Amino acid sequence: MDNMPFSGTTPGFYAGYLKIDNSKQFFYVFHFSESNPSIDPLIVRVSPGPGCSSLYSWLYSKGPFIFTPGTDSFRNNKHNWNKAANVLFI
Repeated sequence: MDNMPFSGTTPGFYAGYLKIDNSKQFFYVFHFSESNPSIDPLIVRVSPGPGCSSLYSWLYSKGPFIFTPGTDSFRNNKHNWNKAANVLFI
């Protein structure tokens, strides 16, 4: 993760697609807890309604790094949800 567009560290994470059927897939991002991933709970964040992706939450408020509005950069998020939980954004 040395080439990520932000400074600081974050535990490993995964991103990819969950296949629903032959024509549908959901994109996901999974972040390990910064505390104790093997015993910490799992939070699953799903969009609350049509037209709003849970990736917005990931990039602007709840992820370990967030996009800085008005710029082309990221910064560490001191209020991220994965401080004490594993988090799956779908």
